[in-house]
Amino acid sequence: MSCDLQMYCSICGGPILISNPNREDSKKWLDDAIILTTAHKTEHGLELDEYFPPPFSIEFRTYPFDLGPDPPDASQRSMLRLPARSEDVNNSFLLLDSGDRVLASQMDFYPLKPSPPAHGVPLYLVAHRLCLQLADRFIDSTNSSLALVGAPNDSITSTMNLWEVLCRRLHGDSHGVPATVLPEPHNYFGGMYTHGLTWDSRDDPEHSVIFEQNPIDIPDLTSSLLQNLESVPNPTPISVHSTNFAPQPNRNDDDQSWYLSALLNGNLTPWLFDLDVTQILQKHTSSDWRGLMRRLMVPSIHDPGDISLDLPLGLKNRRRIWRLLEEARVHDVAGRWEAEQQVRKEEKERAYAQKESLCKLLNGGKMPDLAKMFPLPFVQPPVPPSGEKDG
Repeated sequence: MSCDLQMYCSICGGPILISNPNREDSKKWLDDAIILTTAHKTEHGLELDEYFPPPFSIEFRTYPFDLGPDPPDASQRSMLRLPARSEDVNNSFLLLDSGDRVLASQMDFYPLKPSPPAHGVPLYLVAHRLCLQLADRFIDSTNSSLALVGAPNDSITSTMNLWEVLCRRLHGDSHGVPATVLPEPHNYFGGMYTHGLTWDSRDDPEHSVIFEQNPIDIPDLTSSLLQNLESVPNPTPISVHSTNFAPQPNRNDDDQSWYLSALLNGNLTPWLFDLDVTQILQKHTSSDWRGLMRRLMVPSIHDPGDISLDLPLGLKNRRRIWRLLEEARVHDVAGRWEAEQQVRKEEKERAYAQKESLCKLLNGGKMPDLAKMFPLPFVQPPVPPSGEKDG
């Protein structure tokens, strides 16, 4: 008897739902899935990359899968996006273009032990189409702002970096059993019960209601945002030209024009990429743009408990996903795990050294003979049957 498993998006941590034509429009984006994998150019065309398991460890989980002893040229590799559909609550996905079925977040190697497999296998991950669109916008905004603020080399600055972040979160224990949700350092900024074996919004209602919201198509986004504007008692003249929204570098902290230009420019809040500029310019007089921008720049405004701004839930979900992309790093999950294992190993070594020192202290500076202290019980050899000689 099989166990149905709910799969979750590798980017946002939200559920990948089974296709259902009767689902309400606002949640249909949750079943619009894309299978991710990588391939490299050869003289015969594109060939899927083959991944191999990490060295087996009986002591702790290992990361990550790699490209084996003869990896393809990195400059020839690319990430593929394959439209897919989940037709059952498991990790099997139908590729819409080819008709093939693949298993997401699961690797099967034959033989696995005791020797490494002779050939690797493709690695497939699953994500929402809209989450990938948001990741593309994030990458574009990051690259456009690199001249202003440098990005770490291990952050998401390209599509392949996005793949490296995600695939390195899949641990080496994923043989025959899928990782229904990839581990993420912040648990996707969700609650403890967000990722169950099945998706039930009642398990964690305050986070689930945000996870389910469309992060791209947000009705009345600009007007909802402007409702948070407060008036200033003595407004200073604001000079903004609709053709130039670049804020000046030397700003006065009370300069409302600078904060309005910053909102329209988008460098400080790049996740607000679809604001209605005309609607904003019609409301720019006597408004506290400084106060609005300062609240918008708080990273945790997506949290259900944050009431500093009254935002549409779809915008909260967008900010949550954008923050996941901002804070993601290659090897983030594995690096933390390895650091924790190293701490545990050092603690064991210190504890053993302390016990050894105590034993020497109690035994005149020498380690006791454990064989004498704990002799093995004597076992009487079996008596041969009558008439037989003992060999």
